[in-house]
Amino acid sequence: MDLTSDQDNVMERQGSCLLLRCDSQNSLDESSQKQLPRSGGKDKPPYRNYHHTQRAFDAMNLLRKQRLLCDVILVADTVEIPAHKMVLAACSPYFYAMFTSFEESKQDRIVLQEVDHQALQILIEYVYTSEVQVTEDNVQVLLPAANLLQLTDVRDACCEFLQVQLHPTNCLGIRAFADLHGCLELLTHAESYIEQHFTEVVDCEEFLTLSHHQVSKLICSDRLTVPSEEQVFECVITWVQHDLDARHKHLAALMEHVRLPLMSQEYLMQHVEEEPLLKADLQCKDYIIEALKYHLLKGDSKTTFRTPRTKPRQPVGLPKVLLVVGGQAPKAIRSVECFDFKEEKWYQVAEMPTRRCRAGLAVLHGKVYAVGGFNGSLRVRTVDVYDAALDQWSTCDHMEARRSTLGVAVLGNCIYAVGGFDGSTGLNTAEMFDPTTQKWRSIAPMSTRRSSVGVGVLYGLLYAVGGYDGASRQCLSSVECYTPEIDCWTSVPDMGCRRSGAGVGVLEGILYAVGGHDGPQVRKSVEAYDPAKRMWSPVSDMTFCRRNAGVVALNGFLYVVGGDDGCSNLSSVEVYNPKTDAWTMLPSCMGIGRSYAGGQQRRRDVVYAKLLCSYANCDENSNAEGAVGYDHQPIIYETIDPNASIQEDENIYETIEDMRQEGAAPPPPPAPPADEQQSIYDVNPDVPSCSTYGRIGNAYGRIDIIGHGIGRIERHLSSSCGSINSNHYALESIYGTNAADSTGRISKISVQWLLANKWLPLWIANTETGRDYRIIDFLLAQRADSEESLGGDHDGQPPNEQGPSQS
Repeated sequence: MDLTSDQDNVMERQGSCLLLRCDSQNSLDESSQKQLPRSGGKDKPPYRNYHHTQRAFDAMNLLRKQRLLCDVILVADTVEIPAHKMVLAACSPYFYAMFTSFEESKQDRIVLQEVDHQALQILIEYVYTSEVQVTEDNVQVLLPAANLLQLTDVRDACCEFLQVQLHPTNCLGIRAFADLHGCLELLTHAESYIEQHFTEVVDCEEFLTLSHHQVSKLICSDRLTVPSEEQVFECVITWVQHDLDARHKHLAALMEHVRLPLMSQEYLMQHVEEEPLLKADLQCKDYIIEALKYHLLKGDSKTTFRTPRTKPRQPVGLPKVLLVVGGQAPKAIRSVECFDFKEEKWYQVAEMPTRRCRAGLAVLHGKVYAVGGFNGSLRVRTVDVYDAALDQWSTCDHMEARRSTLGVAVLGNCIYAVGGFDGSTGLNTAEMFDPTTQKWRSIAPMSTRRSSVGVGVLYGLLYAVGGYDGASRQCLSSVECYTPEIDCWTSVPDMGCRRSGAGVGVLEGILYAVGGHDGPQVRKSVEAYDPAKRMWSPVSDMTFCRRNAGVVALNGFLYVVGGDDGCSNLSSVEVYNPKTDAWTMLPSCMGIGRSYAGGQQRRRDVVYAKLLCSYANCDENSNAEGAVGYDHQPIIYETIDPNASIQEDENIYETIEDMRQEGAAPPPPPAPPADEQQSIYDVNPDVPSCSTYGRIGNAYGRIDIIGHGIGRIERHLSSSCGSINSNHYALESIYGTNAADSTGRISKISVQWLLANKWLPLWIANTETGRDYRIIDFLLAQRADSEESLGGDHDGQPPNEQGPSQS
C-alpha cells in the first residue's frame, strides 16, 4: 500500500475542507457579518486549560528523570541531580540570581556546599511537582536547605510541622533551631509555648543544659505562667546546683529576675532566707530584704512600692475559661466557680472577701473589679480588686454613690458604672473610674432612671438596655447610648418588649438582650440589635425562662449562665450559636443555682485559675428593707407621719429569698453571722432620719413602720391585685403568712413587745379587716455605740409570743 499517496490524499481532503470553510466565511458579505449574534454584546473570553501547567511540569519532570534536555547538574555530597535552569530559576529566587547574574550561569555543573543531598533531592522534586512530605526524619535538614534556596513555602511547611511537634521535652531545642535559622514565627511560637508550660519545661533535662543568658531571658518574661513565684526560685537554685562551681557566679544576676515580693511571707522566711547559696551573696540578701519590706506594707501602700520584682506576671495565650462570681443562692454569697472548656467541668476558685450580689464586674489591665452591689445588709459603693497573679484582693477608690443592680462595662481603658438602686431610689446617674488617677468621677446622667439595667459596649459606644424605673414602677424597653467623646447619652430604638434584669452580650458586632422580665412574666425570648440597621430583631428563644443571668460572648458563642425562672435559682448554662440560630445546653451545671451573678470569659492567668469574671447583669431583689432606725430615749410609742418622705419603690416583681414550706410554722432564724458588720435593721447613715423610721424606747414598746418598708411588704403580699393571698406567691419563711384569703390594703406593720437582742414575731396589721398576720421573726440588734441597753428584763407585761389573734 502506498502510504505516502494516502497521506497526501488526506492532507488534500483536510486542506479542501479548510479552504471550503474559509471560502464559506469569506463569501459572507459585510452586511451579513454585522448581523452575526454576539453574546451580550461582548467578546467571548479566551479559552483556558487549567490542566496545562500541571501537564507541562509533569512532562518536564519526566524529561529530568530521563536526563533529557537538562542543562545543569546540581551536586551535593557527591550526589548528582540533573535539572533545567529555566525551571529552577522560575521557582527559586536563589537559582534565578545564580543563573542570570553570577559565574554559575555559564556552568553546567554546580556544587552546592553545606546542603544535604537528601534535602536537595526533596526540594528539586518539589520544584517540579509542588509536593513535599515533611517528617521527623527530614525536617532538620529540609528546613535549612529550603531556607538557603529561598523556597519559602517549604520552609513554612517545616515550621508548621515543628509547631505541632512542640513538647516540654523538645521546645527549648526547637526554639534554638528557629533562632539559628531566622524562623521568627516558629521562634515566637516556641517561646510562647515555653512560657505557658514553664512548670513542665524546667523539669526536663534540656533546661539544665541552657546557658545563664538563656535562663535569664526565660525567667525575666512577664508572660511566664507559674502557679507561684516559688517555682521560679526553685528552678534557679536547681540550675545553679547542676554545675555549682561554674554557675555560682551567675546566681545574683538570675535572682534579679525572681520576684521575691510576690511570694508568701512564710515561704520567704522558711525557704528563701534559709537557702545557703543566698546567705553567702550580699546582692541576694538585698533582694530578700526588699521582699520583706514589701510584705510589711498594708493595702494601697503596696501600689506605691514599685520595682521590677513587684510587678505581677501577666500570662497570655492561655485557654479561656468561663467564670461565675457571687450572686444569690439564696443569700448573697462569696463563692466563685470556673468552667474549664477542655475538661468540661466546673470547679471552685478563690472566694471574694465579702458577700456580694447585684454587683457590676469588669476586667481591666488583668485585674478584676467587683463594683458596688448588695452585701446582704446594705447597698454599697465599695470596689474590690482581685489580682490573679498574686491571688490577693485589695480595695479601690469607692464610687460616689451606693449602687446595686447597676451595669458595669469597660470602655476606652476606663470602667463605667451605670444606673442601679441606692436603697432609696433608682438612679439615672453614671460614673467613670480612671485607672491612671485611681478615682471615680461623674459623667452625664441618663434620661431615665434604670435599676436592673444591662450594659454592653459596641463600636466604642456604651449601651444601657432596659431596666426598671422605680418612679413609674415600670419595666423598660427603652435603650440609651453613651458617647464618651462628647459626654452625652442619646436614644436608641426601643426593644420589642420590656425587659428588666435582662442579660446583655456583644457578639460579632451585634448586641443581644437575653431574657429578663416584665412584671410577673419571666422571659425566655432574645432580641438582637444591629447598629448598622438601627433595628432590634428577635432570635430563637432560650430553652428556659431566665432573668438576672450572667451573659458572656466566647469563641463565637453566647453563654447565658444561671439566673432564676421566677420560682428558683438556676444552675444550668445555655449556649447560643448565631450561625444556626439555635440554643443548646452546656453538658454540666454549676455546683449551685445562682442569680444576680456575673459571668465572663477570660484567659487563665495562673495554673490554678484563681480568677474572677468581668461582667455582670443583675436585677434587684425587692425585699422589705424599710429601715428600723432607733435611738435610746424613753419613748414608749411613736408613729411617723405616713406622708413624710416616702421613698421610691423598688422592683415589685422580685423573688422572695429565705423561703420555708407554706403552712409550716416559721422557725426562729439563726443569729446573724459574725462577718456581717451591720444588721439590715441597723440605721442606714445615708438615708435621712426623717423618712420611714419608727423610734422605740428602752422599755417594752411598740413600733409602727410606715412608708417604704410597708410598701414593699405590701407589694410582696398583695402585688397589684390588692389581695393578701398566701397562694398569690409561694410565700414562705421570712414573708410567710397564715392569711387565708383576705382583701384590703395594709396600713402599717406592728412590732409587739419589742426587746433588744431577742427574736420576736413581726405582724402585719390590716386596718380595713381588723386582722393581723405574722410575717417575720426578726432580731433587733443592740447598737454597739449606745450608752444604754435595750436588753434585759423590765417590769410590766411580758412579751406576747403568740401575738395578736390570727385569722
